[in-house]
Amino acid sequence: KNMKKVLVILSGSDHITLDSGKEIETGFFLKELAQPLQAIVDAGFDVVFANPNGTEPHMDPFSNHYLWYGFNINEYNREIELLDKMK
Repeated sequence: KNMKKVLVILSGSDHITLDSGKEIETGFFLKELAQPLQAIVDAGFDVVFANPNGTEPHMDPFSNHYLWYGFNINEYNREIELLDKMK
């Protein structure tokens, strides 16, 4: 099959360093990636992920919570499953 591809470019960062020197884990925000990603997949496109470092993109752990889904655990789980399927 000859699917059209969409390149999704994500941050290569997995942490930020504060002025104090403390490092905080960061990365892409789950909901900000998964919602448009679902629309792209539903439209029949194949997705290719990339980042400036050429490493596996890192999810911001702060975004990995159903709080951001109005406590809708089903929507949260659907988006986690989507990302797992894309790996």
